[in-house]
Amino acid sequence: MTQPAFRLDGHCVLVTGGLGILGQHMVRGFADAGASVAVVDMLPDTAGRTKKVFGETYGASVRGYSYMIGLNSDPGALIDDVVADLGPLNHILNNAASKGSDVLKFMAGPDDFTPETWAEVMDVNLNGTFFLAQAAAAHMRTHDTPKSMTFTSSIYGSIAPNPSLYEESHYMGTQINTPPIYSASKGGIVGLSRYLAGYWGKDGIRVNTLTPGGVRSGQNDAFVERYERRTPLGRMGAVEDLVGPAVFLATPAAAYITGTNLFVDGGFSCW
Repeated sequence: MTQPAFRLDGHCVLVTGGLGILGQHMVRGFADAGASVAVVDMLPDTAGRTKKVFGETYGASVRGYSYMIGLNSDPGALIDDVVADLGPLNHILNNAASKGSDVLKFMAGPDDFTPETWAEVMDVNLNGTFFLAQAAAAHMRTHDTPKSMTFTSSIYGSIAPNPSLYEESHYMGTQINTPPIYSASKGGIVGLSRYLAGYWGKDGIRVNTLTPGGVRSGQNDAFVERYERRTPLGRMGAVEDLVGPAVFLATPAAAYITGTNLFVDGGFSCW
């Protein structure tokens, strides 16, 4: 296998949630591999923020687009804008996710979760994500260059969270936990991506899932210690651990990989 198989020179990649902590690392990973990158985020001044964050290093090859993922958006118009600026779209990383407008309601357990928060989160995590993929696929059918999609899930879309991990872990006076909407939406992503891999394979569109384990992001020491003791590699993930696998799934090196759920979790899910 030669090095160019792991490159994306001349490719166009769209990353949703591209100005988030994980998203920014993903954008840099794709750009460093040679791709032009469309940074899609809900922030009103995504274009300006993208230029400020990435412009000095990558220039006009990384461009920002403000877009609110959901059923009331126009994914076709977004795809048209990206293609007009950066050329035919080769890959989309469906990375955006929502905690809703009230993080305390988002962290409610199954006995207290509200219909309003459920609908709000699902609109981003699953509903809008599907219709953006649908619009991307419609465009991808118009060209013969490589084309693929990756959906970001979570280990809790495939296994159940262990409540004991969250004991003595609090945020804003509320017990931290993994809420039911998170597992439901991320589990839905796994099923959806497999379905689309089977359906769009005839069009040459590869579809895969990237499933991260727990990533260290300010959790308290008690949680981190319990989590790491439960993980074969003995540590929580870092954002950087996810970049290589995400870029790989978009490259020619992964040309015969579709319908796969790639776990990047330090072995957490094998115990």
